[in-house]
Amino acid sequence: MKRTRSGREVLLALSDPSLEHLLLAMWTDVQFPFRPVRSRAELEGLLPRGHFGGIVLDLDLWSHPPVERWSSTTEGGLAGRPVLLVVPSEARERRAALLAAGASDVLSHPVEVVELYLRLQARLRQIAPGPRPEGIIRLGPWVLDFDRSEWRDGDRVIHLTPLEQALMGCLLETPGRVVPMERLLAEGLGHAAGQGSPEAVRNHVRNLRRKLERHPRQPEMLRNIPGVGYMLQLPVDQTLHQSFT
Repeated sequence: MKRTRSGREVLLALSDPSLEHLLLAMWTDVQFPFRPVRSRAELEGLLPRGHFGGIVLDLDLWSHPPVERWSSTTEGGLAGRPVLLVVPSEARERRAALLAAGASDVLSHPVEVVELYLRLQARLRQIAPGPRPEGIIRLGPWVLDFDRSEWRDGDRVIHLTPLEQALMGCLLETPGRVVPMERLLAEGLGHAAGQGSPEAVRNHVRNLRRKLERHPRQPEMLRNIPGVGYMLQLPVDQTLHQSFT
């Protein structure tokens, strides 16, 4: 599966370590890998080089008032790259000024990690629309073949619709870990951020269970995490190795 893209690192400059940890754990888009930035000095050293695809910048890392901080940063060559700013709650009323100064989006503390994830993903899609998935993903006994629209489990071969393929592709990228409903709506079903109904995902998952599960009413593979999303449950009796071709 084609997944590499050079010079697309997203600089992640957040003052909250727990928010950074959660965002790193959720992010799987290897076209735009994260590069955590720990200090203002490190960030100022990276900005002039311009070898990155975007930036998530927490203005708590800077010492000047918000608008002045941002204006000086835009001089470092950020034009054309998505820039998400996280600002203190007391700076919320200055959101319009920050956007006018060149920010792509502005969020204020406290920040919900899912909202930050989806907003960043939407901005990156605007500069690099994702290609149609192709190739093969292998995970232990499972094979997802995008070119043939097939799911293979040992000797079993099951035809998948394009949306079913996209949903399984999302789940296969992080096996054993929950994929948020918002990401399944955006990447699996192609809805814009904040749009689409979770019921659409549930309907497709029900169809996938009927096709893929040995016992659809007692699913072992496609597991629902209530209030969060779905995960692809790994077989407990196998050591799995993931590969892309």
